[in-house]
Amino acid sequence: MKKLFIIFSLLSIAIFSYTGCTMPYKNYTFQEKILSYYLDEDDETLVIIGEKYHYICTIDNENDRAFFAAQALLQYDADGLGLDILRQANNDLSVSMHATFTKSTLTSEQIAWLDTHMFNASTYDDDTYYARDLLFSGKAYTSKAEIN
Repeated sequence: MKKLFIIFSLLSIAIFSYTGCTMPYKNYTFQEKILSYYLDEDDETLVIIGEKYHYICTIDNENDRAFFAAQALLQYDADGLGLDILRQANNDLSVSMHATFTKSTLTSEQIAWLDTHMFNASTYDDDTYYARDLLFSGKAYTSKAEIN
């Protein structure tokens, strides 16, 4: 009976190890709706609350940090920002956030700010749009524990 238990235990460990721990991790991309975000006082740590996950990201680019600091001037909210996420091994993320503004709704001060902070202007359907992708890296979390 003891030998049967040991054989069964070793067989179970081998099966669970093969199916759970040794499967190759695949990178994948997904989109997330942003519910809210918070930029830390040091202007380098961004916390994003999404519908499925929460993200803690490091912002290295000065123009990206300036974008979040200029929220009052640009008058945007989280609903207007798109979020594409590439999840890699060890829960590392490459995050691309899309910000787009319509020129006809902007003040001259807002347009000047966008022009000096690397936003690209393009015309479509008789209106001009200012757009830019903000790129940073971070990790994703659930409300209970880190995602594996």
